[in-house]
Amino acid sequence: MKKSKQGTNRCVQLTDAGLQRLHTARRRYRQSIDNIAWDKKTPSVNTVKRALRQAPVFLDTLERIWDYLRSCAEAQKESLTDLVPGEDYRDYVENETSPTPAPRTTELVLPPVSPPPGDRRRGWLSRQVPRHNRLFLGRRAILDQLHDTLARGAAALIPDAQALTGLGGIGKTQTAIAYVYEHRTDYDGIFWLAGETVDALSEGLAGFAQELNLIDSASASRQEALSAIHAWFQSHTGWLLVIDNADDLDTLAPHFPRHHTGSLLLTTRRRNTMLWAAPVEVLKFDRHDGALLILRRAGLLGLSQTLSTVPDPVRDAAEQLSDALDGLPLALDQAGAYIAETGITLPQYLERFRAFGLDLLDAVPDPQHKPVRITFALAVQQVTRRGLYRRSAVEMLSLCAFLAPDSIPETVLAAYPFPQDDPAQRGKDPVYCGEVSALLCGYSLLRRDPSAALFSIHRLVQAVARETLAPEEHRLWKERAVQAVADASPDFEFEDWAVCDQFLPHWRLCARYIEEEGFQTEAAAYLLYQAGRYVRARALYSEAESLLRSACEIAEKIHGGKDLVTAKYLDSLACLYRDLDRTSAAQSLHERSLAICEAVVGSDHPETASALHNLALLYTEQRALDRAEACFLRALTIRERHLSPDHPGVATTLTQLAAVYRGQERFPEAESCYRRALDVYEKTLDPNHVDLAVGCNNLALLYVSTNRPKEAEPLYLRALQINEAARGPFHPETGTVLWGLAIVQWRQGRVEDAEQTFRRAIAVYRRNYNEDHSRLVRLLGYYADFRKQTGTELNS
Repeated sequence: MKKSKQGTNRCVQLTDAGLQRLHTARRRYRQSIDNIAWDKKTPSVNTVKRALRQAPVFLDTLERIWDYLRSCAEAQKESLTDLVPGEDYRDYVENETSPTPAPRTTELVLPPVSPPPGDRRRGWLSRQVPRHNRLFLGRRAILDQLHDTLARGAAALIPDAQALTGLGGIGKTQTAIAYVYEHRTDYDGIFWLAGETVDALSEGLAGFAQELNLIDSASASRQEALSAIHAWFQSHTGWLLVIDNADDLDTLAPHFPRHHTGSLLLTTRRRNTMLWAAPVEVLKFDRHDGALLILRRAGLLGLSQTLSTVPDPVRDAAEQLSDALDGLPLALDQAGAYIAETGITLPQYLERFRAFGLDLLDAVPDPQHKPVRITFALAVQQVTRRGLYRRSAVEMLSLCAFLAPDSIPETVLAAYPFPQDDPAQRGKDPVYCGEVSALLCGYSLLRRDPSAALFSIHRLVQAVARETLAPEEHRLWKERAVQAVADASPDFEFEDWAVCDQFLPHWRLCARYIEEEGFQTEAAAYLLYQAGRYVRARALYSEAESLLRSACEIAEKIHGGKDLVTAKYLDSLACLYRDLDRTSAAQSLHERSLAICEAVVGSDHPETASALHNLALLYTEQRALDRAEACFLRALTIRERHLSPDHPGVATTLTQLAAVYRGQERFPEAESCYRRALDVYEKTLDPNHVDLAVGCNNLALLYVSTNRPKEAEPLYLRALQINEAARGPFHPETGTVLWGLAIVQWRQGRVEDAEQTFRRAIAVYRRNYNEDHSRLVRLLGYYADFRKQTGTELNS
């Protein structure tokens, strides 16, 4: 064997400990390979990389790299001790097998020595067990659950295998590794093998037979090795076998060890593993753990440090990046690796990720992990190879890629006309949709919440799915998403508010598609109309105007200016303008809508009644009470003719007609209408319905007008309770009830209560209206009178 050179020009190579020291110093002082090589006193980039791969380099080369890091330490008033011969580096001996470089993200662990088959030594690890990941964090509940279940299984007659399930890159393998090292002393032997294919599984099992000296490796066949290891598993107890990436369980399961009393742990994308193992789902990180992993992987945070020790701008950027990567551990790790390698700041990486996406994420090769693209592509490949509905499953994945990722209603997927893969199934069949979605959920590409009838998809799965489509296909799938969401959208009433909350992110995304792509379709107009109505009900007036204006513009183009659909959309926009105190624009649209309805369906039609009712509301606000009365009476006549006397629609017109009578000081007629309306609401509506709050509020107003404040107060309190629960404490309708309650408290001499309630009402109105809005101006006028009459302005 050739002797190494002497002196500083002899060849050496880093040991595992030396490599760890260099990486630790490089991360601590945030020095990339390019930074080191930029200095004239240090070697080239390729030479630095060679040293860090534990390849042979001259000793003076290694010392120059270390001297550079030492100068970085001195700049921060710290010091680095010399590299130690034998401990940090050793002489290179030709023809000797070089050590495998340790992954940068893991703790350096020497490979275990295999015992002979009869040696029952606690804590023994097979050579195939991956290295311990020193950056692993979280998953405490899962580790404890595995320990409890597998420990019970070891004492059971038939042990129950466990399966870590979830999306690719979610951390199943790393969780299994963490369990192995945390509980290694609980087992007499721990084995690890890859389960991607039957061949890989068999190769790994045969390797265990060699490792345990069960066969003569020189002469034994694979079949003999497999027979020997299966017999060993059956005759020994206290072992743990981990089969990683066992996705094709139908094919793999017959080759698992059988009739044993050991413990079996699988990792798999398959969600339903009940035939083979108890599933334990691994979910994405929350933003806190995601930020923690990024910072530790980037070398910006020590293992014992918490987020609270990080400067606010860095922590904020880490949390934003965690959100952008949707808590996927694989992506978080790759982002941290890039930052560690390049030395860029977290805010810089976040900016680049928003610009370059997956290209940036997969930019740093990692021998331990597949890139995000490949990880998800493999799952899609599994789907395309399986089942009757594979073509539909790919289309469903494409559709979900263009929806909001969280809370996708099942009705949206059921509304899509999937391909007729099975002649027995047809189009928008919920059963067919369920079969298709089950295939995607089976490989964790979608998650389903059956109790809420909702799906979700990881943001990076969406990114990969969109990337597989040609650019010209993006427009097609955006249009399909708009169509599916529109087809599933409820014709919004108060009872649909909870459903509308689920649709809102999809409406908003589709509204963006409609604007970007210029879609001029019936579905686009309908989607914008329903979304606009809902956000108006939620007092999001600016957004509502944008949505409803667009709906009207599209409707006029595709239906024409004299169509009933156009009339409905125009009337809804007019109602919004009434909220915004833009009475001139509102009146023009209300009158136009009414004219279209009368021309298209006649003067005795429910649509005409709705247009009359809304126009009358405007006249009431304008104090044109005679005109308002005439319109309300016409609307009431039509509704009573077409609806039952106890229909809420009849009650709605009654309570507003009563407001006109109150304004005309026709109090007995007003009270009769109010009581009749409230009686209908009590009989037909849920106790927490917002229309019931309107009825209570309006009757209370009459009692205030007739100087009956004690009778008004319980009605206001009930209306306030309903509004705060249904609409929220800052909705303008809540402010209106507070205004009336403040007057009641004032009339009863409860000045302090009235002062606080007035202030609450004003705060709500100012949150929703401009300072010159007529409703706010009137409220401030009442408040000024209150302060003047009670003398509170002298004390404020």
